[in-house]
Amino acid sequence: MNLYTNIDQHLILPLAEKIKGRNLSGEVKWLKDTQWLSKEDLTHLQNKKLQALIQHCYSQVPYYTRIFHELGLKPEDIQSSQDLLKLPILTKEIIRENFHDLQAKDISSRSFINGSTGGSTGTPMRFMEDIDSWNRLRALTVRGWSWAGFELGEKLFTLAGNSLVKKNTGDG
Repeated sequence: MNLYTNIDQHLILPLAEKIKGRNLSGEVKWLKDTQWLSKEDLTHLQNKKLQALIQHCYSQVPYYTRIFHELGLKPEDIQSSQDLLKLPILTKEIIRENFHDLQAKDISSRSFINGSTGGSTGTPMRFMEDIDSWNRLRALTVRGWSWAGFELGEKLFTLAGNSLVKKNTGDG
C-alpha cells in the first residue's frame, strides 16, 4: 500500500464518511469478512436477511401489506428465495402506478437519495435509495475490484456506458 492509498483509506475516506453519514469502509469490511463463508452459512445469512426484509416490507410498505393480505400470506410464509415465487413480479408499470405505496412509512426517518433510470427503454423511472443500500452497492463494487487487485484509495479509471456498445439496428 502506497502513501496516498494509506492516506485515502485512513484519513480522507473516514472523514468523508463522517461528513456524508455513510459507512462504505464498514460495508467493504463486512463483505470481505463474509465472502468466504460456506455455502450453508451464506444460505443461512441470505435467508435471515430476506426474512428481515420481508418483515419490514409487510409492516412498513403499504403496497406489500396489501399484496400479502390479498394473497392470504404472512411474512413467515417467506423463508427463502424459493418462497419469493409466492409474490407477484414487480414491474415498471406496478412501480409507476404505486410509487407512493411502495415507499416505506418510516422513510422520513432515514436518509435517502432520489434517483431515476436513464429511460433508454422508454420513460425514465424514479426511485428512492436509502443510504444503507447506496453503501452496500458501492461496497459490492469495491469488493469486486479488490478481486482484481484494486484497493480503496488507488487511482482507477473506468470506461462504461451504453454509448460504448454498438446498438443492434436489426439491418445486418
